[in-house]
Amino acid sequence: MVLVDTSVWIRFLANRAPYAAELDRLLGLDEVTGHELVYGELLIGDRGGRRKLLAAYERMHQVAVVPHRDVVAFVRDRDLYGRGVGWIDVHLLASAILGRLQLWTADPRFSAVADELGVAYGASLETGGERSLGGRGHRRIRDLKAAGVGEDLAHRVTNVRKPARS
Repeated sequence: MVLVDTSVWIRFLANRAPYAAELDRLLGLDEVTGHELVYGELLIGDRGGRRKLLAAYERMHQVAVVPHRDVVAFVRDRDLYGRGVGWIDVHLLASAILGRLQLWTADPRFSAVADELGVAYGASLETGGERSLGGRGHRRIRDLKAAGVGEDLAHRVTNVRKPARS
């Protein structure tokens, strides 16, 4: 399953390659999951032309939202300060890790952080294989799960404590 960031949805709606074709493919395979904060961003940006999309979005599988205090701890534990990603971005990262999902974004900074955390998604339509849209090599979450890392990452997202400062 792939958690799709607002930046990809916007490109999908504008029919921009390769985003439109790949997201359409994933939707056809029922491989897309939503997040209530992405829904909110799509809703706020709607000028009346997204009614069908918003109705369909509400019906798709939704990832669990990580509680505020756990996202704060996640930011502290991963030193995500000043990395060029926003609050909604870190919510999506935490939800992707907890839900063992891949995260697809068109934002280069957000993609780099997702790649570091092992949840970035990208697809090459030419080769049919996995790659980063930005040219970075992305590890896939299923590879992490196969290596036994998935449970540990999910555990750390929800049970992190602020590190002691010396």
